Amino acid sequence: MLCSRCHFLVHEGGFSVRGEAPDNLTFFDTRGRELTERFEPPALPADPVAALEAEHTRRGLVIHDRTGCIDWWGEPLDLDAAVNGLLGRGDRARAP
Repeated sequence: MLCSRCHFLVHEGGFSVRGEAPDNLTFFDTRGRELTERFEPPALPADPVAALEAEHTRRGLVIHDRTGCIDWWGEPLDLDAAVNGLLGRGDRARAP
């Protein structure tokens, strides 16, 4: 069982793994060097949903059932508005 990033590195990135799972695995980088440091993921809080909701509140985020939905229906891109938005110019109608 590998995290998605490590799974990619082993199957697509040239890294390799030898040994027997789950406790006797050795990982190697693309040059065949053994990886000796071990990544330990952070511990989950006792109530991860409550912790995530608290973090959203702290950041002022409002997550609802339409959060991941787009408000675009295929109309042409307004390049002036896009450039002004990227440049932090707000609602200016035209780029100078």
